[in-house]
Amino acid sequence: MKSRPKSLTILALFLLSIGVALPLQIMVMYDHAPWEMQSILAKLAPLNWAILLLAPLTGGLIYLASSWVIPLVPALCALVIYNNWLTATVGGDYSWHQTIVASGLFCGVFGVLCTSEMRTLLLHPEKRWWLTPKRWKATIPVRMKILTASEEREFDTQTFDISESGAFIPFKQGMAILPVGSECYFCIPLNEERMIKCHAEVVRAASARGDYPAGVGIRFKDLSWNDRLYLGIHLRDIPDELPKDPRDGQPPQDYAAAA
Repeated sequence: MKSRPKSLTILALFLLSIGVALPLQIMVMYDHAPWEMQSILAKLAPLNWAILLLAPLTGGLIYLASSWVIPLVPALCALVIYNNWLTATVGGDYSWHQTIVASGLFCGVFGVLCTSEMRTLLLHPEKRWWLTPKRWKATIPVRMKILTASEEREFDTQTFDISESGAFIPFKQGMAILPVGSECYFCIPLNEERMIKCHAEVVRAASARGDYPAGVGIRFKDLSWNDRLYLGIHLRDIPDELPKDPRDGQPPQDYAAAA
């Protein structure tokens, strides 16, 4: 999927709004002014605080399509149903009919997560294509040191495209036999003053397609935050000239997807 589904964004915003809705509800019920925040927060029960903390957390994970949503959504629904039951039984501010309807509507909004598309996103991180870092077509000379059980090989080559998470290296002599999973060290000279060195892994081998040459996808494994920042700054100065992907608009199945 090329872009984040709008339903995930809407659902995340809905859960984030709960952090405002509960204090606002108390403010209206007890005629508090907005600046009487201490009195408003004092009327929040421990169960209310649990919902206030869990709802935004769940909303953030829904926005990321994280698989942690699977256990957290039922837990949040159970808390809300129990809270509404207590409100109708003990508080008396709302009727049973109102709390049942409110609980049903709250739980019902999560029905969107039960669709086949959403289940796929939650269970398969590699399908979240909108999280794939942008790639730049750039011929950058690099130094690779291949580590195998039987030998170590070191040679100079160059990138075909590169992102902050990895690079695609066209085949050259000696590279075609690299199996997926091969470990290597990568040296990328950004300029005369800075060179990035990191541990990397071969995550796929690809045959030539359209304008894309045959080659291997390399995933950076231990790129530091500082090096990633400098690499991103360097790449943003490169014109965006990636050739057309020959796979009819399908998400590019490259090193980033396998990461």
